[in-house]
This record gives sequence, C-alpha cells and structure tokens, in this order.
Amino acid sequence: MADPTLSPVFAAAASAAAAVDAAGSTLAPAANILTDFLNHVKFGNPEFLYALVMIAAAPLIWNSLARLEFYTQAISTITNSRVFGCYLLAAWIFGFSSYRDKVVHDAMAVQVQWPLLDSPVATVAGYGLLAIGFTLVLGSFYQLGITGTFLGDYFGILMKERVTAFPFNILENPMYVGSVLNFTGFSLINKSAAGLALTMWVFVIYQFAQIFEGSFTTYIYSRAAKQKRKAIKKGKSYKGGKNFKSHKSGKAPKGYKGFNKRRNSRK
Repeated sequence: MADPTLSPVFAAAASAAAAVDAAGSTLAPAANILTDFLNHVKFGNPEFLYALVMIAAAPLIWNSLARLEFYTQAISTITNSRVFGCYLLAAWIFGFSSYRDKVVHDAMAVQVQWPLLDSPVATVAGYGLLAIGFTLVLGSFYQLGITGTFLGDYFGILMKERVTAFPFNILENPMYVGSVLNFTGFSLINKSAAGLALTMWVFVIYQFAQIFEGSFTTYIYSRAAKQKRKAIKKGKSYKGGKNFKSHKSGKAPKGYKGFNKRRNSRK
C-alpha cells in the first residue's frame, strides 16, 4: 500500500508531467516549422556563402574608405573637393550595394522555394514590407541628402542640427530598418527560406555597423564642438570640416545632439 504521506508528492509529480506534456504539444508546431525552415536552406551552397560574404563586406568596406578619408583626406585630395569626394564614395556605395543585392537575389534563385510561404498572405505581406521599407529608405534620403546619407561627416561636411522629421521622428536608424524590411519582403515574395536566412544575417551585420559607425560619428561631432569652442575663445570663425586636421580623441559634451545615428543601407 502506498504511503499516504507521499500522495501530495505523487500529485505534484503528475501535475508537472502533465504541464511538460502540454508545453511539448504547444512547442511542437514551432519546432516543426523551424526544422522545415532549416531543411529548405542549403547553407553550403556556393551562392549562399558568397552572399554572406558580400553582405558583411559592404558596410566594412565603405566604413574603411570613410575612415581613410577622415584620417588622410585621400579621396578629397584626389577629387580636389570634399563634396565631390563624398559624391565619389556615394557612387561606390550605391554600386556595391546594388551588386550585393543582386548576389542575394541570385542566392535565393538557386535554392528551393519554401512551401510554407506559397500563400497569398505571405505575398501580400512581402509587398507590404517592401512599401514600408522603401518609404523609410527614401524618406531618410530625402531628409539627409547625398552628403548626409553617404558619410559626408567623414569628409568634414557636418549636419548643422539633428534631423527630427519623418522618418527620424519614429526610428533612430530608419535606413537600416528599411533595408532589413526590404530584404524580408523580397524573401517572402520569392518564397525563399534562404532569403530569410540571409535577411537575418543582414540584420546582425547592421547591428554591428550601427555600433561601429555611431561611436565614430559621436567622436567626429564632439571633436568639431571642441574645435568650435577653441576657435570662439581665440576670436576666430569656425569653418567646420576645413579645420579637421588634428585627430585627437575627445568626448561628446553632455546633451550634444549634433548628429543622427544613421547611415547607408539598401540604396
């Protein structure tokens, strides 16, 4: 005969077992979807691997070129103009970003489609995300202009004040968000699990890019503020980027908001 004192223990164990079974039944569909997703992505495919490299290379290269300009003025020296130098970098960023997008689309094209996305709902959602994504990207470009979008502050072409109009009034980095939405939309429209996997990689890379760029942009504007204060004390006029000769580190003054944490995305 069972010990009556153990009845509560048996009851608790039975309840726990029932809870585990219920949780397993709830998580089973999600686990099946994840397994199905992974089965429809050929991670070892050469086109897929090349797309991973190009996605990571895009922000790495354009940030490296921008920092080269900041420290050496190499691009503006070649073009004999900070503005034209920025335009040259903008043309390169646009071209490389377009090539990256083509590589991603090629990687999706050679992979099998995911039947789960073969539905009108997924297609409509994809077009909806594209509409939102392009609105954010184009709206950001309209507010920032060419030099504001394509790393003009590395050339000494600084924003006079923080942009707060749409889409910067709702998002800190609308271009990056818009780019991720665009990749997601194209993946849904093309019924591509591989496209969604690449979009996740885009998201990760952009997170690192925002940290990498944001800290250096803070440095650029804090340094400009220090130079301006020194110029005022000496009774001289401050001319922004033309005074960018010394590159000693400095901290941003408290409350200083002379920049936006925004950068190039899907152009």
